[in-house]
Amino acid sequence: MIAWKDTNIRRDAYAMGREMIWKAVAERYLDSFQHARADRKSAPRTAFAGWTLGSRAYALPPLRLDHIVHMSDATGTFQHALYTVPDFHHGYCTDDNARAFILCNLLDEAGSKPSGENLEGLATSYLAFLACALNRDSGRFRNFMSFGRQWLEEAGSEDSHGRALWALGTGAGRSRNEGRRRLCMELFSCSQTIRITGMTRRCSCVLRRPGNRSKSAIAAPPSRLRRAGWSSHTASAPCALTASVPPSWI
Repeated sequence: MIAWKDTNIRRDAYAMGREMIWKAVAERYLDSFQHARADRKSAPRTAFAGWTLGSRAYALPPLRLDHIVHMSDATGTFQHALYTVPDFHHGYCTDDNARAFILCNLLDEAGSKPSGENLEGLATSYLAFLACALNRDSGRFRNFMSFGRQWLEEAGSEDSHGRALWALGTGAGRSRNEGRRRLCMELFSCSQTIRITGMTRRCSCVLRRPGNRSKSAIAAPPSRLRRAGWSSHTASAPCALTASVPPSWI
């Protein structure tokens, strides 16, 4: 009798557990979404129909860069913070400095420079970090640097490599400073050809045409990149380049 009850408990526990596997949970989410869609179609909430950006003034709050300024020094931007204070323990990383360099270029291009902020100085520091991150012997970007300015690895992740290329492409195509623009092109050309395997990394290797306000991605064959003087940085995805390209590529 005890053995029979034990078997039933195990069977019931197994059956209950099967309802919690990822596939079952995903199916219940889909059911919930379908019910929500059906309810919305049968009884639309017309009271909210006019609550769109087109029906009211579109106003953004004033742009503030005080936090990124506090998180940066002459080396670059710090990787982590303790509340609003830089965390020296974790030092710097190429990932974040690449993001910060992209931000500076886009803000400068859009004419969104906040008063009192030195975008030129910030952009120069972030690009200097990327230049130091590139190991020219191997062609790979290192990622993590200690607060004492010591590199903690010989080669960073594919993510950091792809994001560094994205930042350099942005600088090559959008920077209005000739020195930074030329350095971006030089660093891009010196980086190693590697195979990018992850989808997220490949998204960092998308070729965009500057001046295209739709920001639609265009894929240029590696042969065209080589003819244009650029080396292909992935066997199965476009290079991370935002320099000017011929209209025929679009």
